[in-house]
Amino acid sequence: MRKEISSRTLRNNKKGNVMRRKVWGVLLLLIFLYLSGCVTKPSWQLYENPELGIKLEKPDSWDVTYFERDGTIVLNGKDKNNNSVHVEIRGNSCSLISDFGSPSEIIVSESRRIRILYGLDTLTLIQSPAKIENEKNEVTKAVIEVPTMAIPEDSPANQIGRQETNLFQTIEIFVIKNNDCFANAYIYKGNGEELNMDAETVVASIELSCSK
Repeated sequence: MRKEISSRTLRNNKKGNVMRRKVWGVLLLLIFLYLSGCVTKPSWQLYENPELGIKLEKPDSWDVTYFERDGTIVLNGKDKNNNSVHVEIRGNSCSLISDFGSPSEIIVSESRRIRILYGLDTLTLIQSPAKIENEKNEVTKAVIEVPTMAIPEDSPANQIGRQETNLFQTIEIFVIKNNDCFANAYIYKGNGEELNMDAETVVASIELSCSK
């Protein structure tokens, strides 16, 4: 038995097909724009500190402050969900690493400094010092954890944002070496994974240029 289809049904089907084609067209256009790089991405900008001989790239929405007294560059990023990340870069690119020891020895020394700073007997070592790939420099990285109970909630070092027993602040420590010049970098990781990845990109972009 053949079922008759009304003209109204045919018109509705045609409209539905047209709508589906439009939706697929828009989706394909968005995919093309994304793959071709035409979709707006967070813009980055160059930051340069001639006094330290350090330059890097950072998201333009991030705050950057230079503390001349102790020669520290501080970067703070925040996203729309109020997650944040804190980055510190210490040292002068004209400092000779041979005066301070190997990268691993410097990381051990810095871990000891952080332990004393927060009045701790021990630190949790998550990753031992190890070289990581970097096109511009020789980079050694270690990862430690500090109990949040030792860090004030309002401190930029507490990116977790609260103090709780058995809750830890993760800190990534980097020694960035180029020839015999070096600088240290620290990432105080927060709850936003994208922000943490951006912080890694910031550190990877660091260039050392001693003019002496």
